This record gives sequence, C-alpha cells and structure tokens, in this order.
Amino acid sequence: MNLAYRKYDDLPRLAWCAAIYRSGNVDVAHGPWVETGDDFFCEGAWSGKFSEGDLSGSVLMGSGGHIVNRALVVATPNHTLERLYMLRYKNRILVSNSLPFILAESGEEIDPQYLLYTVWLASIIDGLKSYHRWMPAKSGARIWLYYHCNIKIGADLGVEEIPKGAVQSFKSFNSYKSCLTNITEAIFKNSSDHNRSVRYRPVTTISSGYDSPAAAVFAKNIGCKEALTFSQGRGEKPGQHEDSGAMIARQLGMSVKEYDRLGYLHKPGCPEEEFWGYGAQESVWEDELPGALLFTGFHGGKVWANDPSNTSPHIIRLDPSGHNLTEFRLRVGWIHMPVPFIGCTSQASICQLTVSEEMAPWSVDYSYDKPIARRLVEEAGIDRDAFGIKKRAVGVILDSNRLKTGLTAETY
Repeated sequence: MNLAYRKYDDLPRLAWCAAIYRSGNVDVAHGPWVETGDDFFCEGAWSGKFSEGDLSGSVLMGSGGHIVNRALVVATPNHTLERLYMLRYKNRILVSNSLPFILAESGEEIDPQYLLYTVWLASIIDGLKSYHRWMPAKSGARIWLYYHCNIKIGADLGVEEIPKGAVQSFKSFNSYKSCLTNITEAIFKNSSDHNRSVRYRPVTTISSGYDSPAAAVFAKNIGCKEALTFSQGRGEKPGQHEDSGAMIARQLGMSVKEYDRLGYLHKPGCPEEEFWGYGAQESVWEDELPGALLFTGFHGGKVWANDPSNTSPHIIRLDPSGHNLTEFRLRVGWIHMPVPFIGCTSQASICQLTVSEEMAPWSVDYSYDKPIARRLVEEAGIDRDAFGIKKRAVGVILDSNRLKTGLTAETY
C-alpha cells in the first residue's frame, strides 16, 4: 500500500480522513498538525519511538495509521472517550477520527429524523462488547464505530478488528504505579520528540476530588508546570470555591488558572454545537490548550473505586463524561491523556489491589473512598484533608431525563 497526503490549513488541526482503494492506494486528507511519514500518519502520541511509527503496537493517546505487511492498520486511542468512524463502499473505505470530516469527504449526511445519535455514541459506557457499533446516514449507509482496537484494512478492502494488546495484572501498588509512570513518561517523550513538526507540553486538570489530582501527580513527574481548574462545582454558590484544585496545584509546584464552569455561556454563538449539545465548559480553556498534552482523571470513578464487586476487562464506565470533547480537541490541537484508562482492562486486579491489606492505610472514612488515588496524591506531598472529602461535579447537564447523555462528577 502507498500513502499519499493532502494537507488543508483550514481544516481542524488534528483531523484526518483516509480513503483506502482496491488499487492499494491510501489517500489521507488532513489538518495542518497531523504528522505524516512515508509509512505512517498520526495525531497524538504513543509509548514507542516516534520515528518507528508503531501506533498499533503501543499505548496510543490519539489516532492514526501505519503500513504493516502491505495492509493499512488504523489505530484508535487506548481509551474509549474517542472513536474512529468508517464508511464501507464497493471500491473504497473511508476512515476518520472526525464525524463531520468523514461526512464531508463521503457526501453523506446525518438523518435529521433519527433522534438517537447521542444515545448510541454514549452507549460505549456499556463496554466494548455491548455498545452500538454503527449509526445510520441519511442515505441508509452505516457509519461504523470502532473503540479501543486496531483495524487492519487490506488491499482487497477486507476489514479485521484486532483488540489492543493484553495488559499485565497488578500485584502491588508499586507495580501499578510503575506501569502508569513508565507509560506516561514514554508518551510525553514521544509527544515532544524533535522529529515532530508540532511538539507538545504537559498541562493538567485539577480539582479537589481524587481523579484529576492523581493524574496530576504523573504530570508533575514529567515536569508539568501548568494546571487548569474550575472554581466551582455543580450546585455551589458564587464565591464558593470548594471544587477548585488551585491549592493542590500550587503544592505540586504548578501555576494554576481558575475558570467559571459556566463561563462558556458568555462566548459568541453556540459552543454546545461542537460538544454535541452537551455543556461546553471545557471550551473556556481554549487559549491554554493548543500544543498541550492534557492530563485528566476520566474513568477514575470506576477504575479507582473501592468496589471490587463489579469489574470487567471490557471498559464499562459509570457515565459518558468526556466523550464529547473530540471535535473541540481536533480543532484546537491538543492530545488527551486520561490517566486512569492506562491498564484499565486489568480492572479486576486494580480493584483487588484497592481493597488489599497493603492499601488499608489509605482507605478513609469520608463520603467516598479511593485508596490508590489517595496514596498517589498523599505520597506526592498533599495533606490528607486537602482533597477527596466530598464527591462533586462540574459537568453541565442540559437534558437530565435522558439516561445516557448526562455528564457527572467523573469529569474532573
């Protein structure tokens, strides 16, 4: 197979759409920050060497494709907050990391009479075995959805879905922490490689909860100096700053910027459109995010919970928070690093570790309890009573009556 590229400076910086033909030619239209090479293209970073382009054999934060044994292998992220879209035709296949882009390239349209797009996209919270795998276009064509996998496409246009590589079981806190440390360090090294046309710097989200402070510990390890926080959680009155992680960020040696979670309401137009109709609170960070490798705590509410009774290797989530950031991310130009997803297919071993005797000193009698996250943050020098006291939320719920489309406290 042969890769050919068409760069468009007016596209979202990190958007791409690949057309694979029976001739073996692959035509990749892409935005200006997509990295391209002789045998691979990517937006994002992975845990291997950048020059080798082994996206599918590494832990990947972002997406892209590379040539392997005369086939194109396209890779999704190693998390389920984003997906790849595919349209299959007789003589070509289209694959993209952006729903608007694949629609524009194919000439297809969303069916205005179909009301379940957001529900089907959010169905990924049911796990890799149970989500809705396609959505209808207006023409009747199926838009296929792929999560947490590699997709091998041959010159005959045969499609093979390949699961991501198996993850080790974690027998101790140190083995788990070392895994997260090694992978985050490797991804940062890849993202800042001198061979890149765009290099990324670490930035972290932070709150007074568990998940983002724990993720921020790994950001600190690679030299992160910038933190972003919302000053208030859902239901807090003006002047209250109970969900702000500013104090924790400063104790970690970072500068911090605080934002109003409803500040996006003062932006022109309708920012919710880019967020599929959800609250667009993250859009207030737009000026801080170009070129950022952004550490977040998405999925920590499940992976780090003190509850081993309901575990799965299929990445079942509590809610769909974070899955509406894709188009915003691609346009602005940042890489998402949701730390709890690393190694999460070994959730059973992580949960057994959580309730183990080793972790008992970090199990506390507060309103909610996450011993692994607490140990990570406390061992980074943060006082026990400074975080993780009460579960809060910053996500903006625009339609609370729809079961699988609300954002909840798992966000930050």
